[in-house]
Amino acid sequence: NAIHKGNAMNIAETDEAFHDVIYLGTGNDKLVQILNNLREQMYRYRFEYIKDSSQHERIVEEHKVIYESIVKKDKETASHMAKVHIDNQKKAIIRQIRLEREKNK
Repeated sequence: NAIHKGNAMNIAETDEAFHDVIYLGTGNDKLVQILNNLREQMYRYRFEYIKDSSQHERIVEEHKVIYESIVKKDKETASHMAKVHIDNQKKAIIRQIRLEREKNK
């Protein structure tokens, strides 16, 4: 719904909420604490990543597979897709940083 409304701030908040559910679901208080400490730094890049609307459908599909794998207790698929999701975000963030550097030259 957030993607269809097209509001980047709402998309970023919804994305963050999705990830929070997964973090909290681990029952690992130390992990949650570490991620909370990194929240501000991650949010900046998450927002930049989300502003690229060409990525939206892929993000939704990755989240859907991760969610469905967790529900099915399919650890292998959930783990694999989480890695794919992180790798895709990493590539998009690096691309965004390079674009910002090019603009500032």
